[in-house]
Amino acid sequence: MRKIFLMGFLILIGIAVLLAGCSLDQNAGKDGGVLQLKIGEDMDALTITPPVSEQIRHFNIYGTGPDGESFVRTEVMGSSIVIDNLVPGIWTIRAEAVNIQGYIIGEGSATDTIVAGQLTTITVTVTPLVGEGELAITMSWPADLVANPSVVSQMQTLGSDVWFDLDFDVVGNTATYIPQFPFDPIYNGYYKMTIQLKDGDAVVFGDFEAVRILAGWESTGSFPLTEDDITQATGDVDIIIDPDLQNPIDITFSGNDPVIPVGDTMTVTAVPDPPDPGTEYQYEWYLNGSLIDGEDQPSITVGSGLDLGNYRLAVGITYEQTVSSNSLKFSVQEPTDNDILVTVEYTASDLTGSTVYVSAFDDGGDLPEDLIQEKSGVMESDFDVLVTLDNFGVGFTNGTYGLRAHIDADNTGTSELTAGDFIRISDVTVSGADASRTLFGSWGGYFQVPVYVNAAPPESTANKTIHVVLVKDGDTWGNYAYGRRSYLISGTGLSGDIFGAQTWAPFGQYSFLAVIDMDDTFNGAPEPGDYVYTNTGIIWSTGAFPDQEINGWTLVP
Repeated sequence: MRKIFLMGFLILIGIAVLLAGCSLDQNAGKDGGVLQLKIGEDMDALTITPPVSEQIRHFNIYGTGPDGESFVRTEVMGSSIVIDNLVPGIWTIRAEAVNIQGYIIGEGSATDTIVAGQLTTITVTVTPLVGEGELAITMSWPADLVANPSVVSQMQTLGSDVWFDLDFDVVGNTATYIPQFPFDPIYNGYYKMTIQLKDGDAVVFGDFEAVRILAGWESTGSFPLTEDDITQATGDVDIIIDPDLQNPIDITFSGNDPVIPVGDTMTVTAVPDPPDPGTEYQYEWYLNGSLIDGEDQPSITVGSGLDLGNYRLAVGITYEQTVSSNSLKFSVQEPTDNDILVTVEYTASDLTGSTVYVSAFDDGGDLPEDLIQEKSGVMESDFDVLVTLDNFGVGFTNGTYGLRAHIDADNTGTSELTAGDFIRISDVTVSGADASRTLFGSWGGYFQVPVYVNAAPPESTANKTIHVVLVKDGDTWGNYAYGRRSYLISGTGLSGDIFGAQTWAPFGQYSFLAVIDMDDTFNGAPEPGDYVYTNTGIIWSTGAFPDQEINGWTLVP
């Protein structure tokens, strides 16, 4: 599974400055200068989630006028600000965009003349900081699965037809990008990137990404591949990872199936969300990290001629000066007659008529990222229901699969988990025929923990991150298994904020843990200087999880 964090953003902010010029005569208001600053934001989200937030918290406004006159307005939160008593003459207005972490992420300036008694409009465009950034990419894989490894990667500046190579140093089962002049440092901007892991001439992993380089920051890509991420293929076959992306535009797919029989096809359509009929989009389709020549339309048909294996289909959509990407994975399989028959029993209370969702997922995996198929049935009056999983008509190959049964006890009509629902996890093994499993007893539920913070630590926690988690009673941060969530504390501080950890878990006894990361170095457990809260012995048997109230914090020595 690969994870990439790109420190980058795109800001295009129009700042309209309305200036009314006049003298500073305190007794003559009609001659006094008045500045009305209006700020409008058009903030594009990022293609890849950056460690530095692209969310603008406020603007700092600086004005420099004649005879050494000046003004400063910090933390401008709203869409307008009025400044009066300005000296007529030439003024330069400079604006800084500050994110929620306190970093300056963009700036711009403009100059105009304020004339007494007249209204002057100045527009300031705030853009990303000009300069160069750096790129760091690493990839690793199980050594016994790739005999003759090499990494092939290219990048292309948005709007250019020229691709430049990214060279990698391969040592054992690890590859590291080697910065080379003139490609690194890399100028601030959007780029397209392809990357492939090869075993000899065969592509065993492939990826396409839209990336963003930000001046003064290092964009870091990490591809820690596992056995499940690599297919040992006879041709250009590759098991693909799911990207964790935030795009300048969201892209949704329709018409896609996670599994298609060998020789069959499927037609996939990429839809910008929300669609803009007035925008001209340019489409590029990639299979296993390789561009598919001639495919430049919103829809594509794939499958014909593909060998057995796992594939990733990616689309890049370019418009104006931004590029976004999204992808889906699918597999080509030989059809089998092996279905999985799951009987769900629940007798503790009458849930007749409740919808039951049954999911099969990769053995050792988790939902939703490793989901293979989900189907539903309705609980019968004899307290059970049979659901048959057929892997989209292809059937299941031999092996072990994870199973989850979810009873929609409150009849919300959706497979989304809510408090009060019941959950059961198990597994099943397919071996040359239909497999069956009955799920009963040992039920768990979905929880969302309301957390009421009634007290703050003695030092400021503004713009720090709080992490909350639920663990089996007696376990620690290093053993957490249920619902860790992270939240950025607002600039006004912590006290009074409400957070919630949420996930599914079996009923039982738990501990609730919270930590405030004071030095922005959280790595899964509290460190010296952090503040922690612990509540043990929480009994959860059904329904809503007990509220948690934090009335004090402990400093980690």
